[in-house]
Amino acid sequence: MRPARDARLTFPVPSTAWRDARKAIGHYAAGRPGTATFFHGPGDGSDPEDLNTCRHCGHQAWQFRSTCPRCGGPMVTRRWARRFGGLLAVAGLVIAGIMTVVLVRVAPMLARAGGNAGGMRFAGSTMQLLAVAAILVAAWLFGASAVAQGAYQVLTGRARNRIVLRLWTGLGVVAGIAVLALVSGQRD
Repeated sequence: MRPARDARLTFPVPSTAWRDARKAIGHYAAGRPGTATFFHGPGDGSDPEDLNTCRHCGHQAWQFRSTCPRCGGPMVTRRWARRFGGLLAVAGLVIAGIMTVVLVRVAPMLARAGGNAGGMRFAGSTMQLLAVAAILVAAWLFGASAVAQGAYQVLTGRARNRIVLRLWTGLGVVAGIAVLALVSGQRD
């Protein structure tokens, strides 16, 4: 006898029926406990890190499944949310670290626009100076927000926190409005 093999049947679905297709996949996906590996626990409820949460509707289940039985959305376990959070935090640290070094090296030159600062000189207009500063600060904020979101995921095991996302988005909007106000004030 041959060992059982999983088969995958693919078929085209119209763009208007993608939700129904995801729901059908979630319904027929294997919901029984599996075998524990490095990547996944047994899925029988014995390990709290195996709690699956749907990213769309918030449905939680202990069964080892990749799609939600309620809405068909992707399910993420606490274990994988923590792993992705760790990767996100490390990537954010790298970005924020690089941008910190760039900001520290470039800040004296930008502060003395038109003058010489350590052998470097910025000869652009005031609006160009503000645009460069805004881009550098925005890149640093992106890295810092990735660190914050990754730390949240590692600590809680949840895939994302909308409060953290809204906070950093709000900070970016405020920074953008401040730069626009400075630029419009320079034109007058």
